[in-house]
Amino acid sequence: MGPGRAVLQGALLSFLAVAIRDGLKSESLTVDTEGDDCKQEAQDMWKLMQQLGYQGRLDGHHCEWPGVTCENRCVKQLRCETCGGRLPERINLSGLRNVELTSPKLTGDIKAFEEIPNLVNLSLHGTRIHGNLSALANLSLRYLDLSGTAVTGSLKDFVGETVAFSFLVQTLDGLRHLLLSRTKVTGDFNALTVLRKLIAVDLSHTAVAGRITSKWRGKLRHLEILKLQNTSVQFAPQGEELQKLKVHSRYT
Repeated sequence: MGPGRAVLQGALLSFLAVAIRDGLKSESLTVDTEGDDCKQEAQDMWKLMQQLGYQGRLDGHHCEWPGVTCENRCVKQLRCETCGGRLPERINLSGLRNVELTSPKLTGDIKAFEEIPNLVNLSLHGTRIHGNLSALANLSLRYLDLSGTAVTGSLKDFVGETVAFSFLVQTLDGLRHLLLSRTKVTGDFNALTVLRKLIAVDLSHTAVAGRITSKWRGKLRHLEILKLQNTSVQFAPQGEELQKLKVHSRYT
């Protein structure tokens, strides 16, 4: 082999080594997920973080990224205060349980979360998220904070009408915290009486209305916080409802 050919071969090998080393810097992410229970999540998480506008580096296994928490190498929690991009049409992370995205620049429709069956805690307060509250009605949420967003919808459509006939109530029955202050949510606040495990409710500065009725008797026994400032809700029962409440208190 001549000197020139040997130099050329060495240069080619060096080029290939650099190409292999820097391969993960391309626009698509390749992560070794052999042995993981959630192999597809690497690509899904990378795409999601890009859409959310995450500005940091996304090196290594996705479970090691800032704000990401996993169990058995599957994503269970996503927290990001600086993700100021836009929600995708759909988030494909079925095992996700906790989401906290609070950048005031974040936009998108809340429908992005409607097909995450294991989601129990969702906090999007102070973002520019919009959409109808009913998109979350089929989730088994325990904590929901949409305060200060542009979310709309009726409480009735969100929680359903009766325990006996509403599939919505059966899924939302575990809801403990409902924080919707300064949103565009409307409806009669008596719709909340079917959510018997509620601990804290904030509907202040909304178009929610209604009057306390006999529906509240024996309901919401765990309720500790109820914020209704700057709403049209009336606390003083009148007429027949007042009489029902008096009778109830006399015999309990």
